[in-house]
Amino acid sequence: MAVEAVVKAVQAYSVHGTPYYRLLLALEGRDDRLNEAQLAATEVYPDPRPGDPVLVDLVPLVNLVSAVRRRE
Repeated sequence: MAVEAVVKAVQAYSVHGTPYYRLLLALEGRDDRLNEAQLAATEVYPDPRPGDPVLVDLVPLVNLVSAVRRRE
């Protein structure tokens, strides 16, 4: 399930040389809280920045972020 969102903060880091991102996301319709996602760079579009409009892929039932794509 894809949900529209806006990136609020980005932190890049690596684990044993593998790049990851920690993202804070404001999901559409859920303005009262931010969601945090920690994903491998392969699951995030290149060079994410605060303010970017995105589509967030959520795992149904648990609302776990599985991927983040830039929205045009």
